[in-house]
Amino acid sequence: MLIGPASVFCGMQGYDRMRQDTQGVASVGGQTITQGEIDNAQRDQLARMRQSYGPTVDTALFDTPESRAQTLNGLIAQQVLFQQAQKQSLGTSDRKLKETIMGIPALQDSGTFSADRYQALLAQRGMTPSGSRTRQRTALAQ
Repeated sequence: MLIGPASVFCGMQGYDRMRQDTQGVASVGGQTITQGEIDNAQRDQLARMRQSYGPTVDTALFDTPESRAQTLNGLIAQQVLFQQAQKQSLGTSDRKLKETIMGIPALQDSGTFSADRYQALLAQRGMTPSGSRTRQRTALAQ
């Protein structure tokens, strides 16, 4: 399993220049983690903090190289665990994942799955199809 040099990116000044949502920041076993996925994970963390501690949580806590590095390392760890679970056949089947994604109401057009809506949603969230599938598999496993 190959893990890209994530920590190298996070401590460097050039990290802030990698703002393009679809640019790969790290790779785990051939699966790319994008800047958009890091941004989404940080938004999710902020939302959980606000839910727990109220709306006065300072967003600056998440806008540091250390916070981005911690988020990226968490995404890497999730991907490693996911890939290990897949190797051991512990994860959600491809068929179940496909049924789940195709059943999401926001991805329907006249009651039928719309690949265009799916791609548009991924682009809007700065996610790759593989990142989206990983996130869905994780949610289904919980």
